[in-house]
Amino acid sequence: MKLKSIILCGLCLLQIIFLYNCNDNNNKPLIGVLLFITQFSIGLLSYLFFKHKIPAVKRKGMSSGILLIAMSIITILLFLEINFGNNLVYFKPVSEVGSDVIPQIDSLCTRFNAHQFPYRLIHFQGYNMNPTYLPMQWFPYCPAVLLHIDIRTFSFILYAIAVFFVCFFYLKNAVFTQNKIVSLFLIGSLLYIPVALIQNKLIYPTVEQGIASLYLLIPIFIAMKKYAWASFFICLCLLSRYSIIFWVPLYFIILYLHKPKLAFQQFAIIAVGVVAIYVLPFLSRDWSIFLKGYQYHSGAALGEWEHLNDNNQPCHLYDGQGFAFIFYALKNMALESRLQLLQKVHLIVSGGFILLSGIYYIKKRTTISKELFMISSLLIYIVLFYSFIQIPYKYLFIVPCTLIITSLMSIQMLRGEGE
Repeated sequence: MKLKSIILCGLCLLQIIFLYNCNDNNNKPLIGVLLFITQFSIGLLSYLFFKHKIPAVKRKGMSSGILLIAMSIITILLFLEINFGNNLVYFKPVSEVGSDVIPQIDSLCTRFNAHQFPYRLIHFQGYNMNPTYLPMQWFPYCPAVLLHIDIRTFSFILYAIAVFFVCFFYLKNAVFTQNKIVSLFLIGSLLYIPVALIQNKLIYPTVEQGIASLYLLIPIFIAMKKYAWASFFICLCLLSRYSIIFWVPLYFIILYLHKPKLAFQQFAIIAVGVVAIYVLPFLSRDWSIFLKGYQYHSGAALGEWEHLNDNNQPCHLYDGQGFAFIFYALKNMALESRLQLLQKVHLIVSGGFILLSGIYYIKKRTTISKELFMISSLLIYIVLFYSFIQIPYKYLFIVPCTLIITSLMSIQMLRGEGE
């Protein structure tokens, strides 16, 4: 086992501790800063440690018998987690969690299953709400609503399916036999995330692990150079949350610099997916639904900034993740102006990182692995994007937390044992 792998795994463990296992109410803003430093360091070091190209080495895959045993164990553990989560969700009915996430998903799915246009006003606890969710944030749950399966349980199932395939591809690439401790740690971390959600009661109001399941396979498919599949999941991510939107042009640029035809093929996959899943069935029927949803979300953000805890501070801004609390603390500005400043900084940081990354890659492309750069840049970008969001709900950080783990898996696949 190599020192670089140990350092990255240690930082990976720290991010899980900071996000899910730290309840020190007095130091939560500091913990949020430490979480960012830890996650950003993982992305930066994963690139710096392994940026130089290495000769292609053909590795013998794990034997079918051992792979079958390993995947059977992982499947059993995931099944137990789903069952455990399913039992817990019924202790906290949706009506008691104080969140509109699941009711909104349920309304959209119910309408779609009944062959109705989903994007109409939703009546929720005494007020009207414009649907804010893109199709892949609710559409996967249509079977659950149709079969009367709790949406939260179904999100565990989606996560389990994604983790199953991540582990299958990871183990099949012979990484485990080369560095067992690192491999066990990374697989164990993915399996632990549902447990962390249960421990922190994040299973009750949200289905964010379902969103995370769309992100998990992107770095794995990039590492395997299966770009059509990577583009397919990038498209699904664009149609769930638009968090990834700034990184997608960098993805095309990197591909174009090496194989222009491949870049156009991936663009076509993503464009056709967006048109087929969102534009034709929904947006073409009401071109205002995206803007209405965005405006509603912006209004809700201001409401959350006014939602104070016992210390007279916004609950979610001082809960141990993100930098929004820094902008809230600018008391010499009106509250709405502080929120608008954060939105501008968020845009500048996200877009600026992609611009600088593109310039850097153009200069260094002959000496670095394009797959490694894609994975590392995606990882750093997602960490930056989520750290500057205007409402840093804890459950949202499931995405960067799990993406970090699968990114390290992917880098290990690219580099073999890892130096």
